[in-house]
Order: sequence, then C-alpha cells, then structure tokens
Amino acid sequence: MKVIDRGFDIALETFAYDVITEALKARAKFPADDNPTIAALAEEVGEAAKAALHIREGKSNDWWAVYAECVQVAAMAARLAIEGDVTAKAVPTAENCQ
Repeated sequence: MKVIDRGFDIALETFAYDVITEALKARAKFPADDNPTIAALAEEVGEAAKAALHIREGKSNDWWAVYAECVQVAAMAARLAIEGDVTAKAVPTAENCQ
C-alpha cells in the first residue's frame, strides 16, 4: 500500500492552480503572436535559480520569491508547450504534431 502525502498533494494542486492563473494572466498581457516565449522562459529559469541561490548565500530568506519565480517558469513552459514561439518560428503545426 502506497502512503499518500496529502500535504504534498495539496501543495501541488495549489502550485498547478497558481501556474494556470499566471499563464492566463501572461497570455492576456503578452499574446502568442508577438511573445518571445523561449527567451521569456530562459529569463524566468534564471530568476528562479537566482532567488534560490540568494537563500543559500544568505542574501534572502524569502522562499515565496523562489515559489513565485517557479510559478512563472512553469507558466512559460506551458505556453511554450501549447503555443510555441512565433518569434522563433517554433510553433505546433499539423506536420510536427503527429
């Protein structure tokens, strides 16, 4: 019998909700037709790493900054997976979604 960690399950559900909310908000602000998604994703990954490293280095004690950046990373990853990046001509098409 597998033990279920409800604390993790609830946290994961909350994180997923936050990611969906952020992706929808970002899409409204930055439509897919002119959004450099790959660059935005890379920027968010860097910001998440920086926030975590600042905790390790004692420059910050704000885990919620890490959480917020991770939400943005996941939101941009979702947008890249679903919409692609028009500016990089890397988008889902009938030919590459078989």
